[in-house]
Amino acid sequence: MKRVIKILSVIFLIGILVSLIFWGKDTKQAKARTFSSDELLTKAQSALKQQDCTDAIAWSRQGLQSSPDYADIKIVMGRAFLLNGQPDSAEKIFLSAWHQQRPDADVLPFLVNIELSKGDTVTALDDIGHYLGLDPMDTSMWLKKYSLLLDRKNYVQASSLYRAFRTRFHSGAISAYSFRYWQESAQQQHRLGDLRAERAAWEQALYYQPSDTAALRSLALMALGSHDPVRARIYNERLLRTDSLNVETLLRQSGIESALHDDRRAAFYASKALQREPGNILLRRNVADTYLRAAKDASPQDRIRWAAEVLRLYPSNREALLYVINGHIALQEYAAALTTVNQALRYYPSDRELTDKKIGILYDSKNYTACASFLESILQKDTTAQYIRTYDDAELQIALAAIRSGDWSHALTAVQKGLSFRPDNKVLLEQELAIYDAEGSPTQALAVVDQLLLSGPADPVYLFKKAGLLEEEGDPQSAVAITSSLRYRYPDHPEYAKAYNNELLSVEIKAAKQGDWLTVLSTFHELGKEQKPDRLAWEYAISAYGQLHDTLQLIAFTDSALTSYPQDSFFMVKRSVAIELRNDYPGALTITRELLHRYPADTSLQKLYLDQLSVAGKFYEKDNRNDTALALFLEVHAVQPNDTFASENLSAIYFVKKQYDSSIAYAEMGLRIDSTNEFLLLKQASSYEELKEYSKAYASTKKLLALRSTHQLVEYGEYLKSKTYRNKIGITHLQSVFSSPAFASVTGLLYIHQTDKATFTGTLNFGDRNAGSGVQGGLDV
Repeated sequence: MKRVIKILSVIFLIGILVSLIFWGKDTKQAKARTFSSDELLTKAQSALKQQDCTDAIAWSRQGLQSSPDYADIKIVMGRAFLLNGQPDSAEKIFLSAWHQQRPDADVLPFLVNIELSKGDTVTALDDIGHYLGLDPMDTSMWLKKYSLLLDRKNYVQASSLYRAFRTRFHSGAISAYSFRYWQESAQQQHRLGDLRAERAAWEQALYYQPSDTAALRSLALMALGSHDPVRARIYNERLLRTDSLNVETLLRQSGIESALHDDRRAAFYASKALQREPGNILLRRNVADTYLRAAKDASPQDRIRWAAEVLRLYPSNREALLYVINGHIALQEYAAALTTVNQALRYYPSDRELTDKKIGILYDSKNYTACASFLESILQKDTTAQYIRTYDDAELQIALAAIRSGDWSHALTAVQKGLSFRPDNKVLLEQELAIYDAEGSPTQALAVVDQLLLSGPADPVYLFKKAGLLEEEGDPQSAVAITSSLRYRYPDHPEYAKAYNNELLSVEIKAAKQGDWLTVLSTFHELGKEQKPDRLAWEYAISAYGQLHDTLQLIAFTDSALTSYPQDSFFMVKRSVAIELRNDYPGALTITRELLHRYPADTSLQKLYLDQLSVAGKFYEKDNRNDTALALFLEVHAVQPNDTFASENLSAIYFVKKQYDSSIAYAEMGLRIDSTNEFLLLKQASSYEELKEYSKAYASTKKLLALRSTHQLVEYGEYLKSKTYRNKIGITHLQSVFSSPAFASVTGLLYIHQTDKATFTGTLNFGDRNAGSGVQGGLDV
């Protein structure tokens, strides 16, 4: 195999040598020929095209020998020198072409390139200027000049050239060139680590390509890296306008918004990213975290909204559940908050914070019954003081609501349930006390006060309340003992002294009801030591003296009471009665008349006045002061004509005064009211008898006998009846013993004859005595 390779190599070398021999022979022949300048130009161009720089240079030299100012040949020759790596020779030949009598502008681009390769940008810029003066429509030279200006950092001229180019050519080529320039500059600065220069370059690049995603992305990332989220937002939002569905850009925007504390927008962009990649678990977690950050400091409405988005992804997320609960609480949407907290407790049944939230929701929503019920279930296993306090408060609110509606039974049940966990709860005990007070249960109320006093035996408020309850229970004496101590301990509290006096008065009243008049008076005097006794105290003390029949003290006390309470009707009545008891009827009647004048419709005063008139009349009647008595009974009769008492007394007084007609008249008035009045019937009969109207007298006696038959009345009736006969015969016999055993007797015959005008009486008596017998006769008309 190696031998074959050697043979082939020898054959290849022989072929090359033969070709060279023939090529050299042809060249010599060609050179030996004479060509025109144009032909030589053509040959040089052909050689240059084949990148045969040696021949191109040779043909060009030959052409210049015959045509030294042939600019095209010079240009080809210069190009060949350049291609052959001889820039200095190329520059000389190009300058020769440019500086000849008729310069060719085509040479300038080559000169510019040579000058640029040598770093002579100043000369290059001058030559570009010369060139554009000759050919102003060459856009490539405009761009070369623009590039040189940028490289020299002559941005003012570059900007001016940029505007001129856009105006002249209406082309975007320079914009694309500008963008690439600044893009490359930014990339170079990135490699160098000059972030500031890199940022400036990218910003320049954006000026020329405002929607370039690479520039926008780089600037957004750089802004984030330098902790400038405001600038990052500007660039990233421009990216989103270019591609609103790019997940990377959406997530970056979410992060920017979070850095700017706009969690609402952060959540919005994160959710859009998740819509693009719903199965991305990390993205889902990221979205949830973004929503939670958004919810943290959001308004209650937004907090609920963002947390709800988290719950849509993770229904048991505790933080999101709490955000929803707290949001509804802040909005006082307690029903929604309760629904959510119940949902949370299904996931976290032993969570203390969630338990507290539910208690708070029920309490703040004033659902005290449900709150108390929930707490009861908790307190079965957790008797934390806080839970007991809240339970007590809930039961207290239930009790207060029941109190407001007057449901004392329900209120009492609630209070006692609260006290079941903390029997010394003062607030609940005070409410229990208030309930018993309202129910009128002083015995139970006293028990509660005693319970309250266990925690503060000297508490003046509870002691004061106890005194009031003792008084209400009918034990004012014990109440006095308490308030007596309080008034000395707290002299600046006038209410204690006032209560003490009131309770003393209660002692006085109780004693009066029990008929213990001496205690009434001693209590009154005790009251007098403290202050001026009030009216009621005076009233009971005066009543006590009345009951003890101590008229002197009764009068003295009524005088004293009237000094403090002048014109008081009660005290005036008592004084009137007192002086009446001392038979000062004119004084008593004067007082009563004054009261009647003041209170004419007062029936009790009317009765008192009539009673006093009647008693005074009877008194004067017994004292034989009939005229005074008559005047009083006439006043009674005038006031009370239908009262037979006045008629009876008037009839009696007139009878005594022998004014029988008047006696009969008042007897008849009384009998018209009470036809069975025995006293009036008797007075009527007696008056008729005195007037010798025996028939009328007997008629009255018959009525009397029909009511009551006594021996005396029967005899009186018979007597009157006998007085009604016209003729009467009677026999009398009298037998007596004087100084000796012998009898003496008188026997008489009597005859009476009555007429309407007169009565005739004739008598005949026969006497039989020791001294002798005799006859006596008589006639009366």
